[in-house]
Amino acid sequence: MIKQTLKYYRQLNAEVPGLRTVVVTHPEELSAAKELHARTYRALDLVTEAELTSDGLYIGADADPHQQHAQYFSVQELRDGDPITVAAVRIIYAEPGKGLASFPTYVSWALYPEYQSLLEGLDPASCGEISALVREPGVSGKVTLMLYRAIWHYSLEQRYARLLVSCDARLYGRCKMIFGASWMRAGPGGYDRNVRMVPVVVDVSSSLDEALKLSKVNPVKRRVKLRALEFFLRGLPEKSVLPSHRAKLDRYRLETAALEEAGEPSSRAGRDAHS
Repeated sequence: MIKQTLKYYRQLNAEVPGLRTVVVTHPEELSAAKELHARTYRALDLVTEAELTSDGLYIGADADPHQQHAQYFSVQELRDGDPITVAAVRIIYAEPGKGLASFPTYVSWALYPEYQSLLEGLDPASCGEISALVREPGVSGKVTLMLYRAIWHYSLEQRYARLLVSCDARLYGRCKMIFGASWMRAGPGGYDRNVRMVPVVVDVSSSLDEALKLSKVNPVKRRVKLRALEFFLRGLPEKSVLPSHRAKLDRYRLETAALEEAGEPSSRAGRDAHS
């Protein structure tokens, strides 16, 4: 697994030319993300024609009520100077009056009692769920990590307490190696379209501290973590970096340089999750 993960993270040495990550704020960007969501889900038979809107472009509100209370993120490719959405994901935030029932992972999975109790002790407004990750066929799998990076930066900046996600078991293993105890398997796994999935709770508040725990990591894992952190730390909001973090960043020669310097435009600020 270590060798496979190292090979995986070797891809992260540079940004993909022509791709940029966006925290969606403009109506055109939102429409493009929702169209890609609908097109992908229809191709996978996850929704029916009857569950689409009358124009066939979007998933209807009855089939996907979560789109009404979510912050979207997208990866855009510049084609002939025009930005085209090639991947998207969202954070579902708590719907007024529904609390934790706003989150599909909380509702659909049999969570371990300790994590169910943990979530029930939190303000639902401080929680969110990573949902509806889609990408165009043939687009680099690296866009998944670009989106996860954008979500991590955003959730740190917005001071989320916990994020839930129904996660591909392989991706969970890779993120667990990078973010340590902040990524917690919260229940028994299961299969979705022959893919092993596990329910995960992410402790956002401790994620940067856990990511920077390197002194007791064996040399092979440390090499993997450092390569991955070079990627995930690019563009990290400065206000999320405490003096204790800065000391470790300097110690391990890790940078948080803006994404423009790495070849990718910075994500624009999105909705304040706690406004």
